[in-house]
Amino acid sequence: MISADHVPSRRPNVLLYTPPSPLNYTRLGRCGGSSKGGERWPPIKLLWMAGAARRHGNVLFIDGDNGGLTEAGFLARAVEFRPDWIVSEPLPNLLDVEIHLLERMKAAHPGVRVVLTGAFASVQHTEILQRHPVVDFVIPFEVEGAIEELLAGKPVLEIPGLYYREGGEERSTGNRPFLKDLDGLAFPAHDLLHGADYFAPFIQRGPFTIVETSRGCPYPCVYCNAHVMNGKVQRYRSPDNVIAEMKWLQEIGIREVYFNDETFTLHHERLSVILDRMIAERIDLTWVCNTRADVVRKDILKKMKAAGCHTIFFGVESGDQRIVDYYRRELTLGQVREAFAACREVGLKTVAHFIFGAPDETEETIRSTIAFAREIKPTLVSFNLLTPYPGTRVHDLLEEEGLLNRKDYAEVDQSRNMLVRSKSLSPERLKEALGEAYLGFYVRPGYILRRFLAVRSWMDLKKILNGYRHMRSLMRR
Repeated sequence: MISADHVPSRRPNVLLYTPPSPLNYTRLGRCGGSSKGGERWPPIKLLWMAGAARRHGNVLFIDGDNGGLTEAGFLARAVEFRPDWIVSEPLPNLLDVEIHLLERMKAAHPGVRVVLTGAFASVQHTEILQRHPVVDFVIPFEVEGAIEELLAGKPVLEIPGLYYREGGEERSTGNRPFLKDLDGLAFPAHDLLHGADYFAPFIQRGPFTIVETSRGCPYPCVYCNAHVMNGKVQRYRSPDNVIAEMKWLQEIGIREVYFNDETFTLHHERLSVILDRMIAERIDLTWVCNTRADVVRKDILKKMKAAGCHTIFFGVESGDQRIVDYYRRELTLGQVREAFAACREVGLKTVAHFIFGAPDETEETIRSTIAFAREIKPTLVSFNLLTPYPGTRVHDLLEEEGLLNRKDYAEVDQSRNMLVRSKSLSPERLKEALGEAYLGFYVRPGYILRRFLAVRSWMDLKKILNGYRHMRSLMRR
């Protein structure tokens, strides 16, 4: 039974971590999977939680995924810290690894309380609490407020947004509304990264980290859980709050930022204020961002470049409009063409994301997608397999149509999974097509020549070599 009386007599020790894994997984907020092109991402959601936790506790953050630790090395650091609370954000494909580590840590410190958060735990809380006694709490969706209240000693039954176990049964303290005032959150604990060697194929300078200036997404894309995790209304931090975080990042030595908002350019007026401040106050951070093809204008692109932007990520998904419509992207291929042309004209690099595996995916639509990727001329492409994350609409749709090859959450991975088949293509064929798509885009004499002529540093060369290693690994699978 979870006691409602747990007022701490001292500041509790709080361990937040990612587990060491031989498969080099990376996590990016609501999703994650095996690393592509040598990428190693700062775990931004855990950094948000660490920022909240240190308002009331002593925090140790261990990034086992990226720290080169063995299991023994990880456990030695964790146990030596003597945590009162352990907080983790398990990926579906690493849940067994996480549970094993948690059991080892709880055996060493039986009084420690274990909290799981994140997209997977949010929708699988019942199964997790039933199957894994080591877990004490699951906090779904937006977690910072509940974590602060737990650590401050507030009675459990007075903290909305918790799932826990009592008498062998799952209990809930009710839903917790999404935060309206994001400025009230502590900044993510970027300083706990301690100069870790994070890397992504698109960055120009290091060290880099991730910044989120908003939460929520109004779009209904069926493969995405953003609106489930953060709500259907986009909520914004104020320009003052965003600029304050960026100035702090400069002070601690960060040189590049990835703005991980779902659609960074959705609100042009607010974005213009932030960009004007970045320019006027000489914020020395280069940066990249996510957006949609239908919410970019040439004037805002020019201002973004002047403020330090060098690359924009776009979700394109397919070169066949019918498949784009199935994903409920509410975009046309014509809008995509216009957006990529505008970025080229302004001098911004682009990354195009594509997905294989919709129910109506065929050999013809795959060829159309590869051809469209070449037509719009992005700087980089990312081809992925449709991944039915639990809690997404596409998971339910595929299950209804009998197109889930099997339900094995250990295989939820955008590059490796064999979970989905289309009406005419097997999981094996879809996976094979992924490698063919990378070859069809990257192994072109003109493209290779342009990339090598653009090399200006060892980092530029490293990005190219890592990308081709990733492509070779896909062809071997």
